[in-house]
Amino acid sequence: MRKNKVLIIDDVKIVCVAIRMALADKGYECDIALDHVTALEMIKLKKYDIVFIDLLMDDINGVELCKIIKKELAVGIMILMTGYIGTDLEEILRNFVKAGGNASYLLKPFEIRDILTAIDNSLLAKGRKA
Repeated sequence: MRKNKVLIIDDVKIVCVAIRMALADKGYECDIALDHVTALEMIKLKKYDIVFIDLLMDDINGVELCKIIKKELAVGIMILMTGYIGTDLEEILRNFVKAGGNASYLLKPFEIRDILTAIDNSLLAKGRKA
C-alpha cells in the first residue's frame, strides 16, 4: 500500500518536527516547510496527498496560502492548524474551506490522535482511506 505523502507548513520548526515524527511513526512520508515560498517550491516538485497549513505565519496567512495552492498546484487535502481562538475563528474556518481547504482543522496544542482524526475525517470526506 502506498504511503500518503504529507507536507507540514508552519513557521515554528518544533511544531513541524513533532508532527513529522508522529506521522512517520504511523507510516506517513512527511516533509516540512517553514515558509510559504519553500512550501510552494516543494509542492511543485512533489505531489502531496495531505498538507497541514498553519493559520498565522510570519510571511502569509494560512487562508491566503490555501488559495494559492488550490489555484496553482495540485494537492489532495489541506488541513488548517491554529492556536488562534479569536471570536472570528468560525469565519476564518469558513474562508479556509471556501479557499479549497478541508473542514477538518487542528486547534493547538493538539495530540497525535487529533492529527490522525483530522486526516481520517478529511480522507473520508474525499472518499479515500487513510
